[in-house]
Amino acid sequence: MNCLLLSSDVIMIELKNKSKIVSSILTFVILGLPLQAFSATMAPTALFPEIRHYPGLAFGSKILSLSSSAQDAQLDKAVSLGVQRVRVDFEWKNIQPRNDGKYNWAYLDAFVAKVNARKLKILGIIDYAPAWAAGPCAAGTNCPPANPEVFGAFAGKVAERYRGMGVINWEIWNEPNNAFFWGGKADCNAYSANLKAANIAIKKASPGAGIISGGMSPASTDGKNISPTDFLSCMYRNGVGRYFDALGHHPYTFPLLASTKYNAWAQMSTMSTNLRSIMIANGDAGKRIWLTEFGAPTSGPNPAYYVSEAMQSTLMTDALKLYGTYDWAGPIFWYTFQDSGTSKTTNENFFGLLRYDGSEKPAFTTYKNAIKAGL
Repeated sequence: MNCLLLSSDVIMIELKNKSKIVSSILTFVILGLPLQAFSATMAPTALFPEIRHYPGLAFGSKILSLSSSAQDAQLDKAVSLGVQRVRVDFEWKNIQPRNDGKYNWAYLDAFVAKVNARKLKILGIIDYAPAWAAGPCAAGTNCPPANPEVFGAFAGKVAERYRGMGVINWEIWNEPNNAFFWGGKADCNAYSANLKAANIAIKKASPGAGIISGGMSPASTDGKNISPTDFLSCMYRNGVGRYFDALGHHPYTFPLLASTKYNAWAQMSTMSTNLRSIMIANGDAGKRIWLTEFGAPTSGPNPAYYVSEAMQSTLMTDALKLYGTYDWAGPIFWYTFQDSGTSKTTNENFFGLLRYDGSEKPAFTTYKNAIKAGL
């Protein structure tokens, strides 16, 4: 097992297509799948010298498209909230859009400098292949790499550049079990090969770097998407347990509470087949699960797929209460910080702790108070 001490850096990212995911969660509830009296009591020791929970924000890629002053405003507000870490995309398609040996580092260099100036830490997500390096990719989806070695070489270059800027923890892809983020059809075998290649290259370029597997979407196995438990089992069958230092997961439950028995949150440790039980069975009891995204939208086109602002705050309180009891959990990142729009054509615009105009939703204060209390 690849076992090293990670620094306390952490992560952030962006989620799409959540309405479909939530419908899968609701289907899971209706099925009434049985619970098992399994309890994951073996506390992880491999990744952190102490058991500690870290609060973060999942900015994803949206903050990178803002003006410099708007980025400053959001980061200053994040500091006032009390978070320590942010999760941000380092998208291959934007950094190296053409295979001409040129790299667009400037926008990321500037953002990383802003984060460092505020003494925050970054978990970088390396994801999304440019057209010249992409495998099969359905229109409107994010493309997977065609060649793991080419992806690995890029990941190593990213890690080498930002090692000196304090970015040493890397999440490899975003929701690779979700068809939308893997060219239209999730492929665990292909992801496993890319995870391995990225791990090898990153750790060569940045010794001591920590690798978090791509945070998994709460999808169901349906021919295009793969459930988190099926995806993780496949990763272990492919022998890549040694190529990640922590497991990434996105345990979205909205409009349900995390304390509901049958949902993606329960899939971490209490359902009959759960992520912790699979990790323990494969000798990875010492690895943590990093909750690299969690949240709930407060508007959208369909009331079945969003909650009220008051309920967003209640959902957060419920989830953090459970989170505080887990000795196997790593950091948690709330998705996301500020609403990205006001159009109700998509619930994606409304996941923020802040409204689009920058005013605070009740969940902002809830998170701030939880952080002050030590989460």
